[in-house]
Amino acid sequence: TVHGCLEHIWQTFRLRARLFLLEEDALVLRYCAGDYDVCPEIGLKVNPGSIVWEIYQQGISMNLDKPWGHQGRVHSFPEPVNYKAVIPLRCADVLASEGQKALGVLVVDSAESGRSIDDRDFLYLKVIGVLLSEVLARSMLIERIRTTQLEKTQMAEEVSHIFRNRFTVIGGFALRLTKALDDPKFRQYARIILKETAKGEKALKRWKKLHRKK
Repeated sequence: TVHGCLEHIWQTFRLRARLFLLEEDALVLRYCAGDYDVCPEIGLKVNPGSIVWEIYQQGISMNLDKPWGHQGRVHSFPEPVNYKAVIPLRCADVLASEGQKALGVLVVDSAESGRSIDDRDFLYLKVIGVLLSEVLARSMLIERIRTTQLEKTQMAEEVSHIFRNRFTVIGGFALRLTKALDDPKFRQYARIILKETAKGEKALKRWKKLHRKK
């Protein structure tokens, strides 16, 4: 979906598109579409001193419709791209107390044509930015759910292993006691222990089976 959105931007508007995702404390290039003389290397990081990083931190989309000189900033690319739209990607974090979660940034430019991006196209690009934010947020949520489920399954396996071993030991000794004790009363106690251990093992198997279905 993400790659399709970037290809759509290129095919429809002839605008090159790059998507940088936030990974730890860096913006890393993960998707790109368009006509490049030298294709940007996937994994390229946005320079913290660049205008793109500055806009990302502000969290407000900007259409840079005039050439931007260095002005104390540095560029991420060897050949600076002057005309471009920079759209930070954010979403509501439903699993945290803070309102918005930063995801990355969409950068679009007009390549060799050297033209600026008009207001109508910029508005459309911001809508695509919202779509990309929702897609990325849902993907991250699904991945988080999968990770949580895997952790639960691993915990269930560990708990099951621990209790199964304990039941095996208790049941084994109870069985020996039923054969070794002469007093009928104590043999009866040993049989009760053996019976309850068997119940515990069955309950553990049902719990493990039910947890796996979830």
